[in-house]
Amino acid sequence: MSLEIERKFRIKMPPKAWLRSREGVSVTSLVQCYLTARPGWERRVRQATNALTGEVRCTLTEKTEEAGLIRTELEKEISQIEYEALLEEMLPGTPALYKVRWAFPYAGHAIEIDCYPFWEEEAILEVELSSPEEAFTLPPEIKVLADVTDDPNLKNRALALAMAEWEKDQEKMPENQ
Repeated sequence: MSLEIERKFRIKMPPKAWLRSREGVSVTSLVQCYLTARPGWERRVRQATNALTGEVRCTLTEKTEEAGLIRTELEKEISQIEYEALLEEMLPGTPALYKVRWAFPYAGHAIEIDCYPFWEEEAILEVELSSPEEAFTLPPEIKVLADVTDDPNLKNRALALAMAEWEKDQEKMPENQ
């Protein structure tokens, strides 16, 4: 097991053209499903599709459940068959989460910007650190709305529930809108 040391920010969604212009940028479509887990932990499987190559990778992740700067994490790559088998263990009442991740290097760190279908104007930016005290800078073009590192309402599992509500609202809208 390793430690995940990560800061998370709610940001104003940067223009796609600006994201595409970042040197070393990658774009990945993610499907994330939460599984049953032992108390105090969360387990998830993720299917990641590289938007440029179409390559698909699957992972199984287990990490401590609480939100915060430091979490214990175990992640391993799994086969597509293992991924599909693990879907049988999905956490009841928690739907799959769909997002697009833009990732690029900046000032010695990897910047990851997660875009969700229910947010057009906002996104979540993550930066992984080697220690809680490590200094980092964000691109000046990024407008930070809030530090959400410790906000349990903006963890991906909570966002999966928000996405389910958004999808219900979309189904209720008349087709001509």
